[in-house]
Amino acid sequence: MVAEVFSAMIQGIEGQIVKIQVDISNGLPNFNMIGYLSNEVKESKERVRTALNNIGVLLPPKRISVNFAPADFRKCGTSFDIGVAAAILLAMDFVPETYIKDTLFVGELSLNGQICPISGVLPIVVAASKRGIKRCIVAQENVAEAAFVEQMEVVGCRNLEELFFYLKHGYIINDDSGEILENSGNISEDSGKECTIQDVKKSQEISESTRSLNLLVKDILENADEDKISVTDFSEVKGQVMAKRAMEIAAAGYHNLMLGGPPGVGKSMLASCISGIMPQMTTEEMIDTTIIYSAKGLLKDSFSLITKRPFRNPSLAVTQAGMFGGGMTPQPGEISLAHHGILFLDEFPEYKREIIEMLRVPLEKHEISIVRKEQTLTFPADFLLSVCANVAAMIII
Repeated sequence: MVAEVFSAMIQGIEGQIVKIQVDISNGLPNFNMIGYLSNEVKESKERVRTALNNIGVLLPPKRISVNFAPADFRKCGTSFDIGVAAAILLAMDFVPETYIKDTLFVGELSLNGQICPISGVLPIVVAASKRGIKRCIVAQENVAEAAFVEQMEVVGCRNLEELFFYLKHGYIINDDSGEILENSGNISEDSGKECTIQDVKKSQEISESTRSLNLLVKDILENADEDKISVTDFSEVKGQVMAKRAMEIAAAGYHNLMLGGPPGVGKSMLASCISGIMPQMTTEEMIDTTIIYSAKGLLKDSFSLITKRPFRNPSLAVTQAGMFGGGMTPQPGEISLAHHGILFLDEFPEYKREIIEMLRVPLEKHEISIVRKEQTLTFPADFLLSVCANVAAMIII
């Protein structure tokens, strides 16, 4: 029997759903992975094998084939680990298909079986929801991020033992109270083939994962990290009446702004205040911006909804890839991180000429396209450009 599970990866700022197929057949003992894979995906073979072994699941001395479909694009990242492990458990008849069908598995495995958080969970779960997938299993640290997607059942697991227990029984038990926290249906204790797991840890509290979207958004909005975007308050600026009036007009109409004058008159301080007087972000803008930051990996350690308009101030030494996006695995650059916010370029004439010239495209189209051999990725870049320059430099321009 070929076991199939859904997993996903980040491609640009969008989630790409991948089907993992596992077949265990007679033949020379071998563990082979195919499907146009990068090195980190190929290395998951050893992570999965060792993690399963450390919870008491020994792979049979047979031919194990793992296929990642479709095979027409390169698979990269470490988000496939728990998907491969779940597919192997299903192929070995250790778990029933009940809680694997229509379920997305994303997470990285450590050698001791711990499930580690990954970047880009929010866009991945959004893509899964559009695909019709109803449930996702992620690392405990990624639960709050995944729960933003409406009508998606989110299950958080801290280790492979909890994942095995959930796939077999359909719920996870709190260590302290013994309370069943997650139950998607009734399933017999004897369903599936018994496995030689020593001490299954029935732990973890996942009440956050089952809360409604509106309640979770409200909680995170109330506890949003206000220090993520540090700007000077507009009320702290004294004088500069004409400049402040120009900034008010620019903020109200989302117009680009250029401040010129001699050094020391407060151009940079004024420009850094503009995000504080712009209209508040809508819920759609918050989610759009948060998806970009999630795909970039900036929310991996502690997830928080982006509630304030981004304020990006790249250095003069920024590269084209850093400003506009790119890399071996294309990621959004500064202009995309400033989406629905402000891109502030201090000492504007000092930036590289090619970077200044390339700003024309995102300013006109509000997006930037990154072309690679196998694909073309488009990143949003609808930002307000605020630049500062000395008078002498403005004359040279």
